[in-house]
Formats: sequence, C-alpha cells, structure tokens
Amino acid sequence: MHRDSLFDQDMEIHRITSNEIEAAQDLVSTLDESKKMKEALYDCAVNPASTNYGFVAKVMDEIIGAFVVSKDVNLEYYISHFHIQDQILIAEQDRKSHTRMIYSCVNPIFEKSTRYMLKELLRLTQKTCLYFEVNTATIIPTIFHELVHIRSRRFPHFLDRKWDHERFDSEDTKKKKEEDTRNKVDGCNRDPLDEKEAPFALCFSTRRMLSEAKIIKNARIVVVGASDTSISFIEALLSISYLQFTNIVLVAPGGLPHNHFVEKKENLKCYSTSYTTAELKKLMLESRVRVINARMVDIDRSDKNIVLHDDTILPYDTLILGMGIQDKTLNTLGYASRGIASTGDLQRADQILSIDDPHLYQHLRVGGSLINILTDKKRVKNCVIYGRTLHTYCCIQGLLQRGVKPEQIILAIPASECHVEENYDEVEERLKDMPFIYPEAFEDYSIEEKIQSLIESMGVTIIKNTRLIEIIEDPEEGLEAVLFKMLDIPDEEEEEEDLNIEEKSEGQESMGSNAAGTEEKSFSDENKENEAEYIKQKKKRKKNEKEVECRVLISAGHKDVDQDVFSAIHNNGLVYNGRLIVDKNFQTTDPSIFAAGSLCEFSGRYKALAQGKPLRMDRYNGREMGSRLARSVFDIYDTQANQEGEEELPSFYLPVGHGGVLPGDILYYHIKTTNPLLLNPNSEEVENRKSLTCDNLNGQKGHFIKFTFNSIGLIDSVTYMGSEEVVLQSLWSFVGLHENYLNQLTSRFEEGIIPNVVEFLSENWAIALYHEWFGDFCLRMRQSVQRMTDVQAILEKAFEMTKNGEGIAREQIEELKKYVDPKTVRMVQDETLEFIKTNMNHLPMYYIPQKEFE
Repeated sequence: MHRDSLFDQDMEIHRITSNEIEAAQDLVSTLDESKKMKEALYDCAVNPASTNYGFVAKVMDEIIGAFVVSKDVNLEYYISHFHIQDQILIAEQDRKSHTRMIYSCVNPIFEKSTRYMLKELLRLTQKTCLYFEVNTATIIPTIFHELVHIRSRRFPHFLDRKWDHERFDSEDTKKKKEEDTRNKVDGCNRDPLDEKEAPFALCFSTRRMLSEAKIIKNARIVVVGASDTSISFIEALLSISYLQFTNIVLVAPGGLPHNHFVEKKENLKCYSTSYTTAELKKLMLESRVRVINARMVDIDRSDKNIVLHDDTILPYDTLILGMGIQDKTLNTLGYASRGIASTGDLQRADQILSIDDPHLYQHLRVGGSLINILTDKKRVKNCVIYGRTLHTYCCIQGLLQRGVKPEQIILAIPASECHVEENYDEVEERLKDMPFIYPEAFEDYSIEEKIQSLIESMGVTIIKNTRLIEIIEDPEEGLEAVLFKMLDIPDEEEEEEDLNIEEKSEGQESMGSNAAGTEEKSFSDENKENEAEYIKQKKKRKKNEKEVECRVLISAGHKDVDQDVFSAIHNNGLVYNGRLIVDKNFQTTDPSIFAAGSLCEFSGRYKALAQGKPLRMDRYNGREMGSRLARSVFDIYDTQANQEGEEELPSFYLPVGHGGVLPGDILYYHIKTTNPLLLNPNSEEVENRKSLTCDNLNGQKGHFIKFTFNSIGLIDSVTYMGSEEVVLQSLWSFVGLHENYLNQLTSRFEEGIIPNVVEFLSENWAIALYHEWFGDFCLRMRQSVQRMTDVQAILEKAFEMTKNGEGIAREQIEELKKYVDPKTVRMVQDETLEFIKTNMNHLPMYYIPQKEFE
C-alpha cells in the first residue's frame, strides 16, 4: 500500500474547472484514448452547453482521478438491446436519472476508493443508474469490477433478415427523437428498433448497489477446459451481483474458442450451438477471469494443485473439471497430434493433426508451414481428412478458405465401427454410445448425399468405407503417405508378378497424386535402394489396400478421454468407470473437486432416481450443466444460497445441437431434444407422425429444413441447412413446442399450400415464437390452464389414451379440442394479447386494437 492512499478520507470530487484542465490532461496522457479524453475534459470545463459532465477527484490539491459522464442516455436503446429489467424496475426510475460513463482515469494508488468515487459522481449529477459500454477495442478501466454485466437481448427473427413490416412511429416518439437529436443526447443516433444485437457489451450499477458492499471471495477456483460447461459455470458465478470472485482461473488449451477466427466460414471445426460467437465475445471472460493457454497433465490432491504441460504448478481451493472427451483415432494407430506432447509410446509428427488439437488453428494458420506446403504451386501436396463426423466437412471448408485447392483435399470416410470396437467388450454398450462418441455427420442421409455430390463437383476426392491402417513417414520429409484398407474389397493377397518399368511407374502413382494432379514420383540412379524397397512393398500390398500420398493428415474420429486427463484422474484415486463418476452435486470423491460435462457420469446408485434417463452427461446440454454445477458450488461460497440439499438427481431440459459452415458457404444446424418421450419405458415409442421435410436447396442457394415429432406431436428435432443465416436461438425455440404452434404447417405443407417452409416461418405471424420470453410465457400459461376443470378433464382423457404406451394422433387432438371451455380460450387469447402488448418494442408487426391499450 502506498502511503498517499492513507489520505483518501480527504478526497474531494467536483466538476472540473478551467484551472484544472492542464493537470487533468497530464493525468490521462498515458491512456490509449488520451487525445479524445483531453478534448472531452476541455469541452466540459469551458462549454456550459456541453452534453457531458466532467469531474475530477483531488487529494491534498492533487488530481488523482478524472471522469466524463453523459447528461442523458438513449434509454430506449438500452431497454430494447439489454436485459436491464433483470436489474432494476424501469417504471420506478425517473427518466432523467440515467447516465453513462464515457471516460475514466484513476491513479492506481487510489483504486480502493473507486466505489466511493462512483457514488459521489451519481450524487453530484443527481443520477441513480450508471452505464458503461465495452467495445472490442475498449481498455477495461478500474471502475469495471464495481459494475454488473448485463446480458444482451436479441430481436426475434428466424432468418437473419429485416422484418417485412411497415414501421409506424407515433407523434410522441417522433417528437422525442427530434428533441434528443437537438439536445445531442448520448446515443441519440441509435435506433432502438434497428433489429440488430448491440455491437458492444454493457455494464451497469446503481446508487443502491454501490452502497451495498460486495462480499469478496478470494478462494482459488481453477476451471479446466473451455467447454460450454466451463464457460456457463464461470458465467453463473460472475452473475451474482453481491459476490465478487477475485481469483477464478480458466485453463483453456489453445485459448478461448471465439478467438481463433473472425468469420464462421474460417472455422475448421463444427461447434456447439449452446453459445454463439457474439455471446462469447460479450461475456468478456478475458477481462473478468484469468485465462491460461495450457493443458493439465496431473493433479496433486494432497497439496491442492494441478500440474500443467510446461511443469507449471497451479494451486486451487476448488477444482472444476469441465473438459470434454477428445478425438482418439490417432492414438489407436500409435500417434499423438502435433500440438499434444507425446505420452508413453505414442509417436508424433508435425504434419499429423487431430481435429481436437488445442493448437489446430495455430498449425493451420495462413502463412504457417502446413498451409504453405498445401498452397505451394511448385510442389503441390495433398491433405487427407479422415473421419465421418461433421468436423470433416467443416474442416474442408476451413482449408478452402485458407487457399487450399479442392483437388488437393481427400476425404476418407471409415466405417462407423473402425477404431472403436476395441474399446468395448459388449456390442450393445457400443451401439448405445456411438451416437455420442462417434456421431454421423448428418442425421439425414439425403443431406449427406447432397453435400458429398457438391464437394466432389468442386474437385475433392472421397474414399468411402475404408480404414486407416498405417501412416508412412520419411525420416527427413516427415509424413509421406497413408495406407487404407478398403472394406468393400475381400481380404485377399494380391498375386505377385514381375513389375516392368511401366507397371512400376503406374504403381507409383497413388490415389492422392491422381486427385491433386501432382507429378509422378521418379527415381534417380542415386536411390536404387529406395526403388527396390518400394517395389518390394508394392508386391506385398493386398488388393484391398490403397496407398495415398499426402503431406498433411487430419483425423476427426471417435471420442474418448484424453490420456493425460485419464492418468491424472486414475492416479489420484478419483473414481473412473468409463467416465469420471460424480454424485448428484457434481462432486467427486474429493470434496474440493467438482466435475461436469461429457467427461462425466452420475454414480450408478442414482439409476433408480434417473427413471430411465441416461446417467452419462454427454447426452445433455453443456450450458445447462454448467449452470447446475454452479448451484452446487454456490453452497460453498454463497452464504445467502439455499442450503437445503436436493435429494433428486438434477433434471436437464434444454436441447442439444451442433452446427457449422459446410463447403460452398452452406450453413448447417441440427438441434434435438435431450428428453425423448417415454410413455412406456418397456416399449418403443409409436411413430404416428411423419417427419416434415422441405428441400428448396438448389446447389449452394436456398434452404433445407426438417422437423421430427414424437407420438404426441411435440417437436423432437429440427435441422436447417441453407445459404442464408438463421438465428440459432430461434431454432432452439422450436424443440419441445407442439406442432399446433406452427399454424397448421404440417397439413398445409402436405396439401402443397406452403411450398417453402423456411419462408413461411419467417413471416410476421411467427415472430412471437422467437421472442426470448415466449418460452416463459408458455410455461406460465400451462401452469394456469392446468388448474381449470375443463383442462383437467382433457388431461385425464389424454392419460387414458397414452397409458399403454400409445401416442395421441392428430385426429385425436382435434377431438380433444372440442372439450375446451370458451372461457379458457378467451383467457388464453387475453394473455397472449397482454404478452404482445408488453413486448411491442420487439413485436411491432402485430396489430393490437387501440382500446386494448386504454
């Protein structure tokens, strides 16, 4: 502590005067935006009509802080773009009581007095709410940690396009805009109905919040892995307004996922749909927690620390294991990916990569050694992508964006059981896990055919139904070729024949050089030994073996636990039985170690409580698991948390999904439920509804969408593929809805009335379905109508229909509708109008009669 900081009780804060301009400008001269701040302070001091206030904080006649705040804000923009209502009651606040911190600078010696300074600023300006915007280039100031992060809102859309709506502004609204523009109100040029997410993040505080001291938690919380679960866990901890965690560390191999690329089409992998890239950026995790780019290789439970790959020791009080499972194809062949230190007997080569390599984007960066090899026009080389998951197609797109020609890319698709069968003793167990550890690239075979035809037309070579059996390396050049076993060809020895010069030359031309148009290999007199060895190997090749020349190999196969993670778990006595075992509170056998995510599984003793639901966590949504994990950790660090333990196993409701950009800049998303209908656990669900599939995708333009339904009409999954961006949250909102919400879409599509489902779902009638609060509205309505007599009678009839495991057909639902009381219908209509009326700033396309507002 600096001795001058002891004089903070003598601090004085007041409006800046012309005599203090020079001293204040000297204070801010080291800032990146010093020029703009100097100009703003000067304007506040000499211009009485300035739109901002300028303040200085002084101790013993020396300026130790300078601030510029706005006189007013565009509150309507904040309300429509951020969840301000979560923090304050807007109606209870005076319209002129809001201000924005534009610039701030505090001498580091007096940082501990930041909260007092902010309270004084609000008092002197007669404001109650203070906002601070964080743009991409914003340097996080000292005041940041005294503020609360506010989640951004999104406008309801299906396709990412403007509403087809003729906008109407009332006379009052027009007058307000003109007045704000005339007075140059801060943010007056922003349109509250611009239908776009705000390009910045927003932080906030009030006079009351600043008067209530936050509870400081200095406990060392170490989170391993940058998965959805880990990010959601950290987000939940940081969202508690009365707690401040000062020592959260995120160990993220390769860094945070959204920092690897600028545009989606540059991504090399498919991705989870739990978080969008924009959401991750606005969380500002790099500014709120310490992020370490490293891999955990060991845990020391006795000393409470973890060991990183560079032998760094990282101590913890609470350890969160949130990493997922990784691609293991290379390990089955005795190799480790380039960015993973070789462990045990595993070999490593610079040109051999796994799709889950933490440094994949660094290795395949534009201008890097591997991309230079693949884009060298003088010596064209090939890249083999091996796998059958969605990653493979996204990787092709990523390579094309990096300048690799399609003729140099070879996609090798193995059989589904390749490299997996040795990990399972029972076939039934393997079949149960396959959709999660080695999922098909596409849930619809027609999509797979369409995409494969597209990439073949581009020039990409596809080898189907094969198995990688050998990686061939050159001692000097590294990776030289790979050897595949063609599973469609019987396993027979090739007859040995004397190879003449022509046959030899023909044999040297591999599949890879055919695909890329590379020059044939020629042997000089100096390497006759290599020629003889090559001929000898060719004689030994079987008919069902194919050698493919390549200089880069990327695998994207089945997933399992990372070897270092497994060793750390096993060597420290944590229970592992195919997955890391945790209790209902996500706690391992060590009370200071928690875990969640695809690496984990609930203990078998909860099987009865699970009621048929799987215990493995890779079946559930990672973001939802992270928030539930945070509840368990709250009990340790939050004295105000509910200490009553839940006896039941946590239930998960959010759907899961994945997506990516396919070759041709085609977007693909698949969202499905995690709670399939179980009317009768002992029998399979009855299929009484056809899926709805609408394919208007022609080449690289158009849309494809598919809905699947369960036996009572709820949407089980939705798949979208097209050239036009769709709003992910809107796809999510479909899963779990009843088909009747879709405005008779199924019957009208079958009759040919609706030729393009995607365009139909983008029309104005459907916009309310995509509103972020529509799900909460539906839940409230269900709870309300369930208490009504007529609805209870209908539910009893529905139960009778389904008690034997049978579903409810569409015709039966139409019959049940006849029993609904008109009063119930009127109540639902009134509540729907009230919902629209309350959210007119996001739903202006709906017409509400004027008398409804009176």
